[in-house]
Amino acid sequence: MMTTCVTLVLIAVSVLVCDSAIGQTPKTTPFRVGIELPSQTPVPKPVENALRDIGIGYAGFYVANSPKSEQPEEETTDAMIALCKRLGLQFTLDCHHRDPSPASIRAAAAAAGLFQGVLVDELTHIRLLYPEFRPADGSAMLADSAGFTDLRDAEAKTVTGLTKLNQQFVDQGAPHTIATEVWPSLLHADARAGMTPCPKICKEFYSTVSLAVGIGAALEYGRDLWVDVDMWFFANIPGHPAEEVKANLELAYWLGADLVYLEGCGYNLFPAGKQGFPFSLMTQVDSERYQLTAHGEMLKEFCKVYLPAHPRSWSFRDLKPTMAIVRFDDTDVGQKAWGADRLYGTNSLKPDRHTAAWLGLWNVLTWGKTGSDGIAWFKPSVKHPADNPHFHQDITPSYLNDPASAEHTFFVPLNGAVVFDHLVSYERLKGIPLLFLTGKQVSSETMTAINRCVSEGAVCVAWGPLAAANGIAGWRSGVKQIRHGKGSFVLTDDFQSKEAVAHYRKFLGKPDEIRYTFGEKTVVLKKVNDNSVEVN
Repeated sequence: MMTTCVTLVLIAVSVLVCDSAIGQTPKTTPFRVGIELPSQTPVPKPVENALRDIGIGYAGFYVANSPKSEQPEEETTDAMIALCKRLGLQFTLDCHHRDPSPASIRAAAAAAGLFQGVLVDELTHIRLLYPEFRPADGSAMLADSAGFTDLRDAEAKTVTGLTKLNQQFVDQGAPHTIATEVWPSLLHADARAGMTPCPKICKEFYSTVSLAVGIGAALEYGRDLWVDVDMWFFANIPGHPAEEVKANLELAYWLGADLVYLEGCGYNLFPAGKQGFPFSLMTQVDSERYQLTAHGEMLKEFCKVYLPAHPRSWSFRDLKPTMAIVRFDDTDVGQKAWGADRLYGTNSLKPDRHTAAWLGLWNVLTWGKTGSDGIAWFKPSVKHPADNPHFHQDITPSYLNDPASAEHTFFVPLNGAVVFDHLVSYERLKGIPLLFLTGKQVSSETMTAINRCVSEGAVCVAWGPLAAANGIAGWRSGVKQIRHGKGSFVLTDDFQSKEAVAHYRKFLGKPDEIRYTFGEKTVVLKKVNDNSVEVN
């Protein structure tokens, strides 16, 4: 039986989940809700009072961000840990351009069971894909992208760098390393390296697409699943109305995440220790009192009213996918409009029709919502905010004063899709009725697993050149169906062609639904409008 426990500072909805090893006895773990909490030390009393009122159970905060311009890290660390102890909040030490010091990690580890680990925000964005954004203080990059010889070499060296970083934090006392990514890429590499994948949704993303990638990474590698509902939209904060943010919280909850938190709750462009109170959630009235904003009221209602009234008896570990994309992660998500016509951070590795093939596939799976040119908003076909030199000086840009924010909305239909990488096993693929195979390469073990699944009745719609290179003969161009046991391969050079779509149209679900099945239960998030859903 499910139990729900609510206090003023912690909400935990107990859900039945399975251990990562197949066949182990299910265990109970709490679902947690939290925020990225700006560090302003000493912590203003109204902030502490507001956090009690809202009812979160987790906070992530920066204790080191901008060298030589912030308060001493030791003071910030001690003050923020003390706040979390007073409120009973689980917490992470977050980092971006600069790692928390070993001393800060040791201090956090002393906080008994509250410390959840080190969360690295936008991990590969800063430390691999964009070397020009490298950490200013000399923190190590994951790998030297200029030395990559090919995609396989790039992927292997990236995983080695991620594994080393994870071990660094673990050796310093962190129970986990959590990795967020600014695009829906390399979450599988994070998970393979031992980290907890944390896809970002909302922000500049198609939320269901990003979450499908993250769920697949967590399932394949037996990790927990965290979700970052990011309220930034380019330079706008908050860049999304409260209604849209709530729909993203509901998506993460009903699709089985272990923890979901809001990013963009405060002005964390400032150095650690000086970041300012969380204006996206509250305003300070006087030395004691506060006023919750629309976003703060929404989060309070979600924590204290919605979750207790809507218990969840499953997690993502119970997912029975309708379809799975199997793809070597070459980092091509279509972000070419943002000065990025390269893969793995090096100009020697370029996107091509093979790396981009899955972009058109996503356009079909989402009923045309993503378009064929990318699965994030870093592309010319979507509206971007104006480049105003006065932003963050004379004006704080938000969804209220930048029309581009209104262009981005929540609802993107999807029917039970997940994404696995090129190493996925038969045990993970078996029983999934529809498989897609795409990209530049696949392991021989995974190819054997796909063949077995098809022989047992699955349909595999495969990128023709990749299938032909891996032993499936008879295709030259266009669409060709090849029977194999009880199932069939459908080979194509265009996932969007009418001939290809005819073979998998029945799996697409409905254009006004997000539908996933967990064990014997099916969750349907039905579109009410672009920013709200009805959950059945």
